Amino acid sequence: MRKAAPLICIGWIFGSIAFAQISDAISVASLSGLRAFNISIGDLSAEVRQDGLTAARLQTDIELKLREAGIRFLPQPAWIDTIGGAELYVEANALKHAGGQYSYCIQISVIQKVSLLTKPTHETLAATWSTSVMGVVGSSGVATKIRAEVGAETDRFVTSYLSANPPVEK
Repeated sequence: MRKAAPLICIGWIFGSIAFAQISDAISVASLSGLRAFNISIGDLSAEVRQDGLTAARLQTDIELKLREAGIRFLPQPAWIDTIGGAELYVEANALKHAGGQYSYCIQISVIQKVSLLTKPTHETLAATWSTSVMGVVGSSGVATKIRAEVGAETDRFVTSYLSANPPVEK
């Protein structure tokens, strides 16, 4: 049994990698046909706001990256009823510890209106693509670090979006 455990672990790792690749391909494909996004930033903790991070700054950073990639925006109430519209939801959670360091978790998700295969007339909202990152940073650099991480995850979204929606050459 002791010799079998490493083989089981190796099998589990390769199985997990294969599932992740299939899952990633499906989630990237879910971006196909989307034309515009409402950008929504989740609430930031009071501590991280006191240390210089603002939702407005994150919003501006993300809008700039999307604009540079040619991705359009939709106002908040309009995206849900717009064909080809979705929400890019950004959650930047940060917890300040007694020693002054922050643990943070950033998640960016694409939320779309979808229909269930089992009940096609039933529409609901679902996250169809997401990326996340976690880390630790000192309080003096928390705003800069989280902005950089949100930027990197936004770049990951842009890459996925453009692979599903290649620019049309004129």
